[in-house]
Amino acid sequence: MKLNTKHWMIGMLFAFLSFFSSLAYSLTVCDAVSAGYNINVRSDHTTSATLLATMGSGSIGSIQTGPATADGYIWWYVTWLSGQSGWSAEKTTSGSEVYLNFVPPSPLVYTDSIGIGWCLNPWPNTSVTALSAPSRVGSYSVKTVTTAPWARLYLKTNAESTVGFNSLRFSVRSESSSGQILYVGLYNTSGSVIHYVNVWDYVSGGTLAPNTWYDVRIPIAGATELNAANQTIGGFVVESGQAATFYVDDVALDTASGTTKWVPPTSTITGVSVSCSPSSIQTNQTSQCSANVSGTGNYNSEVNWTANTGAMNASGLFAAPTSATTALITATSVQDNTKSGSTNVTVTAPPPPTISQAGAMVYSETVGFGWFSGGWANTTNNFVSPNSYRGINGIEMKTTSQWGRTQILASPNFIFNTTNFGSLSIALNIGGYELEDLYVSLLNANGTAIHYENIKNYVVNGTLHSYLWNQVRVPLSVLNGVNSNVYGVEIQSTNPATLYFDEMQFEPTGTNGGCQ
Repeated sequence: MKLNTKHWMIGMLFAFLSFFSSLAYSLTVCDAVSAGYNINVRSDHTTSATLLATMGSGSIGSIQTGPATADGYIWWYVTWLSGQSGWSAEKTTSGSEVYLNFVPPSPLVYTDSIGIGWCLNPWPNTSVTALSAPSRVGSYSVKTVTTAPWARLYLKTNAESTVGFNSLRFSVRSESSSGQILYVGLYNTSGSVIHYVNVWDYVSGGTLAPNTWYDVRIPIAGATELNAANQTIGGFVVESGQAATFYVDDVALDTASGTTKWVPPTSTITGVSVSCSPSSIQTNQTSQCSANVSGTGNYNSEVNWTANTGAMNASGLFAAPTSATTALITATSVQDNTKSGSTNVTVTAPPPPTISQAGAMVYSETVGFGWFSGGWANTTNNFVSPNSYRGINGIEMKTTSQWGRTQILASPNFIFNTTNFGSLSIALNIGGYELEDLYVSLLNANGTAIHYENIKNYVVNGTLHSYLWNQVRVPLSVLNGVNSNVYGVEIQSTNPATLYFDEMQFEPTGTNGGCQ
């Protein structure tokens, strides 16, 4: 996080007051320091490293990491009030010359940046960032995200005295549901809490509403308050009772007295009821649920939502699963988890898509209404072949392996129902090679053949002659396709070849099989 130049005057004052006694302190990470001379800032902890800047005598900074020893000096990585960061020498290893002096930490823990003499101490299950919005004071606040209960924001210092200060002030904002549990405490220099207090007790109404800034002031003295009067403290901590997101701003030790402490009245939850609209939805749809919480006194009406299937968000929006079921939706009181209410949402499967009837003409000049051409390995189909039986275009099929095939399939949400149809008619030309066998089949809903029938059974003398067009009519009874749904037509060749097809259509009942 960046350092803010607004701390310059405070740091300078502390530097002058503590100059002669500072040699008694041993520098460490988080310490505030002042430059005793014009001091170099380098890219690494050696005298040969790149010179990044030179800080004037009296400049204030905070130690981020170190120490390191090299070239006869003890080095620390310092972030200066100017915003410059880098390695600077504290003193010679012999201690004969001292360049950095300890400065007591600032009572301003955070205002747009972490205060002089304070630093972020990482905590498990916690991520902390500085944001430009939302902020309570100035331009920045501290955003804290905890992923487990009792994780915390920990701003550490090495030796801040509470002498002369009467209260701790800060602003806090919760992004979680109303009723978030946040505890605030001051740590001692051993890293243990002196005393925690619940933020609830110091805000009007006693509940942290989401997306709302609260300005809090807590007395430092008193066993039931922070209990840290006239002590040397080691940190400021905000601890969350659950996984949550919260923002903190304008944190400081203050000479002002007083408190906004609030004593909550006695309240109870008497019941919770739930309703969802609509109460019946299809898979993958949503239903908005609401809870009616009843109680006495100044009770909390917030609830936690759960569902035994699908998904439920914190606002009561239920998202149905992908299969039909009955979902149990439950709202449980945040204040009293023994009080809850439930209702059912019926989840039904969507109706099947509307199926349209494809045309009886499968191919003539182009694929017919409701049909499209399918592909097959080692087979190339040209649907604008100049070699045609009638009109301009036919189908040219080139296959480079045995059992190559051409398929014309029903388009998505289309079928062809063969009721009132008796045969499949195809015009074909085998080109220059007299095939042993050429098969035709209808396809089922899975795209597989219902029954293969050898076309040679429907031509004169059982032979397909080269370079001649023949229109062959195959009965649907032979193809096992009477009064049924058809999803495609397939022509299959036993040998590699170039073949031609045209005028493929279903013909009405009464037409006979054979060659026309």
